[in-house]
Amino acid sequence: MMNQSQQALVAAFGIVVFVAALGRAVAVLRGGTGPGRGPARRRGPGVLAELPPVWRANYRLLLGAAAVAAVLVWALAGRPVHGLIAFAAVAGLPFLLFPGGSARTEVEQLEAFSDWLQQLSSVIAAGKPLEVAIPSSLSTVPDLLRAAVTRLSQRLADGVPAAQAYRLFADDLASNTGDEIVMVFQMHTQARGRGLANVIKEMAFNKSDKAKALRKLDSDRARTRRKARNVTVLTLAVIVLGLTSVSYTDWYRTAPGQLGLMVVGLMVTGSLVWMRKTARNTPEPRLLLTAAERVEVEQP
Repeated sequence: MMNQSQQALVAAFGIVVFVAALGRAVAVLRGGTGPGRGPARRRGPGVLAELPPVWRANYRLLLGAAAVAAVLVWALAGRPVHGLIAFAAVAGLPFLLFPGGSARTEVEQLEAFSDWLQQLSSVIAAGKPLEVAIPSSLSTVPDLLRAAVTRLSQRLADGVPAAQAYRLFADDLASNTGDEIVMVFQMHTQARGRGLANVIKEMAFNKSDKAKALRKLDSDRARTRRKARNVTVLTLAVIVLGLTSVSYTDWYRTAPGQLGLMVVGLMVTGSLVWMRKTARNTPEPRLLLTAAERVEVEQP
C-alpha cells in the first residue's frame, strides 16, 4: 500500500496527465492541434469529422461525462490512474465504435460538389453569367456547401471583385476540390469564354465518378475496420475484468503499480491512436495557399 507522500506524488502526476488529456480533447473539438513553428500549418477538420453527426454534435456532453466518470472512479478506487483510465475509456468510446479511416465525409463532399456544379452548368448553359448563376443556386445547393456558397453570393452582391470573392470562397471550402473549382472560376474572370458550362459539367461528372470509386474502396476497408474495432473492444473488456479482480490488482494500488498502470494505459492508447492514423485517408493537398500562408508570403 502507498503512504501519504506516495499518494500525493501519484495524485499530482495524475492531475497533470488529466489536465493534459483534457486540453488535448479541447483541441480535438476545435479541429486543430495548435500553432506550430515555421510556416503556418493547415488546420484540418479534426478527428471529430470522422464520427457520425449524432456523436459530433454531442461530444462535448460525452467529454463532460468522461470527466465525471474520472472523478467518481478516482474517489471510489482511491487511485488517480484508475480515474484517468475511466476518462480515456468514456471519451474514446465513439472512436472505438467507429474506427478511423472512413472516407464517408470525403465521399459526401464530392457528391455535394458534383450536384452543385451540375446545377451551375445548367444555369450557365441557359445564358446566365457565373456571378448570377451562383446566387441562383442557393435554393438547391447541398447542405454541406450552403454556408460557403451563401457567403460567396453575399460577397458578390456587396460588390467584392469576383476574383477576390472566389479566392475567399476557396478559404471557406479549404479543400483540394474547392481549390480546383475556384481556379476554374478565376480563369473565367480573365477569359470570358463560352465553354464554361461544359467545363463545369465535365468537372461535376469527374467528382461524381471519384465519389463512386472512393465509396467502393471505403466499403472494402470497412471489413478491416470492423475487425480492428472487435479486437479493441475485446482487449478493453479483458482489462476491465482484470481491474475488477482484487487479487489481480493489489499491486496496482501501490505507487509503482500506479505508475506501471499509467505506462500500460499510455501504451494501449498509443497503439490505438497509431492504428487509427494508419487507417485514416490522407486528404489531397491544397492547390492554393491558405489565408495565413498568403500573409506570410506577403510579409517582408
